[in-house]
Amino acid sequence: MLQVIIHKVLTNDRQRNGRLADEVRQVVIDVLELDESFGKVIIYEAPMYDRSNYENGDLNFVFVEIMMFAGRMEETKTLLVQQVIEKIEKIEGVVRDEINCAIHEINSENYYVGKEIATTPPSPTIKSL
Repeated sequence: MLQVIIHKVLTNDRQRNGRLADEVRQVVIDVLELDESFGKVIIYEAPMYDRSNYENGDLNFVFVEIMMFAGRMEETKTLLVQQVIEKIEKIEGVVRDEINCAIHEINSENYYVGKEIATTPPSPTIKSL
C-alpha cells in the first residue's frame, strides 16, 4: 500500500499533471523498491482564490501527503521526500520552501482494500543518501 496525494494550485494542464503523477510514482517505486503494480499518485488542484497561506507566503504552495505502511527506515523516508520534492520543483516550478510533505504511516491492520484487510507490508529497506 502506498498512496501519494499532491495538493497544488489549479492549472488545468492535464499533460503536466500526468507527467508529475508518473514521475512521482516512479520515484516511489525506485526508492521504496516496490513492484510496478504498487503505488498510486493523486493530483488535487484548487483555484488560487480557494487557497490560504501565511502572510507573505506564496499561494502557489504544494502540500504532499505520502501514506504508506509503517516500518521504513528514516533514511529511506528522507530520500523519498527529497526526490518527490525535486520532481515537484522541476515540473511545477514551485520553490522548495513552498513544498511541504507529510508521511502518514499506517499499520497494515488499519488499511482495507474493498472489504479485505490489506496484505502484509514489505520488509523495510535501507537506501543510502
